[in-house]
Amino acid sequence: MPAKKITKNTALKKDYLRLPFEIYFSGPLYYTSMDLMSEKTKIKKINDLEGIHVEKGRAYGVSFSCEKNNGSQLVCCMTGSHDEVEPEWLSVFDVEDTNMNEGYDFGLEIDPDGIILNAEPCDDFDYLEATGESLDFYEMEDQAPDYIILDADGDRIKIDCEGYLINDEDDNLVRREKIIDLDALDNDPSLQDFETMDIKKLQANWIKSIWGKYFPKAKYPVLKKHIHI
Repeated sequence: MPAKKITKNTALKKDYLRLPFEIYFSGPLYYTSMDLMSEKTKIKKINDLEGIHVEKGRAYGVSFSCEKNNGSQLVCCMTGSHDEVEPEWLSVFDVEDTNMNEGYDFGLEIDPDGIILNAEPCDDFDYLEATGESLDFYEMEDQAPDYIILDADGDRIKIDCEGYLINDEDDNLVRREKIIDLDALDNDPSLQDFETMDIKKLQANWIKSIWGKYFPKAKYPVLKKHIHI
């Protein structure tokens, strides 16, 4: 849905700081897709997990949404304060183009002390099949969006990362009026309290969800080594 054209007076009547919002990156953003591999058609035991296939490339025109925003999430996006990958409170809902150009195979090593995701692949890795358990993520560290849609479920006002209203057709500034004034919010500690996500934690959460699904009675293995390409 396109952003609405809205007058200055209408825009400033409403507090847009804590409403759902969307962000758009023209890109490229580095994109990674990971597939859990097995020789078995159905996972029944831990040893059925035999490897991970990774595809890596670049994504263009990526749109994220934040449905639960207490203000700090919006500040995080406006200031480009993400960690390595998108946090749990951001969801991808549109990607204009993805160019995948690298592929990697890794083995799994699982022992009582934990799990290694970047082990050497087995000799017959080519015979393994994807299990349907996958993890996709975008690298966002130090990236700021091209624009932000405030009140995504209502007025849909488009602003730049400095908080200025921008034109919804050619993305040029149409007036020097701020809808969100970050300078005025510097002294509010609650707006600095946002959760971020790094690649290791994301992969640990993924493995934990797989254990909970297939091996709920087994001890969850600590992630000893993760994949970072």
